[in-house]
Amino acid sequence: MRLSCHCRNIENEVEAPAQLTVCDCSICSRYQALWGYFQPDGVQITVGPDGEDFYIWNDREIEFVR
Repeated sequence: MRLSCHCRNIENEVEAPAQLTVCDCSICSRYQALWGYFQPDGVQITVGPDGEDFYIWNDREIEFVR
């Protein structure tokens, strides 16, 4: 499975997960996010020339990379 952000600056390549989880927090609800869980060595991440940015809110429990 190949995934990317809209501008394709960051791409992920992984095998499709066996299970997805739905989160009902405000951020995940806004983006209609589904969570998949993978072994670190099963994920290939490519970052383009524009780099990446991080977003952390409130309790600092979840970090979003964009």
